[in-house]
Amino acid sequence: MCVAAVAPYDAEGLDWLEGQGQDNVEETEASLKGEPTMAAFAEAQRPAMVGNTVAGVIAAMDSILPFADKAAMAKHPHLGQHLVETNNVGLATSADGWVDDSMAFIKPWGFELSEIKVPVFLYQGSVDAMVPFGHGKWLAEHLPKEKLKVNLIEGEGHISVFVEREEEMVSQLLKAAGVQGEKQQ
Repeated sequence: MCVAAVAPYDAEGLDWLEGQGQDNVEETEASLKGEPTMAAFAEAQRPAMVGNTVAGVIAAMDSILPFADKAAMAKHPHLGQHLVETNNVGLATSADGWVDDSMAFIKPWGFELSEIKVPVFLYQGSVDAMVPFGHGKWLAEHLPKEKLKVNLIEGEGHISVFVEREEEMVSQLLKAAGVQGEKQQ
């Protein structure tokens, strides 16, 4: 299951930053300058992400949360609370995990997409400002076609694409695993 996933940083024919929200552009630029610069960037952002309210975190992430994601969080209030709680735990003592993630985005993957031999279900929203639509389109063009199910969805964002398609995604995974029939509780 590939949901709102980044393409490789060095993907031929892709402007990796096109469509990114300003916070992600600045984060990527910091990563490209090296881990110490990225660490300073994340530590400077960390206070706005820890011990905050749902509204505060949404405000801090405004440039990467399109209307579709904000609407999904309003429709499902537990999502915003989950975001607050995961930020509080993940960033409690440092931003090291955030730094590791950001640095991983710009490094080679260590495998070729042509090596993938299992079914891939690709979901990408057209208004995602964390992982832009171009990444999903690039992956759709470069993943092995024989087992690929592409879902490039107009009007969905980074969070809403999952929330609105969760049952469909689980069903596809169960079917691919040979587990069909009963709805999982």
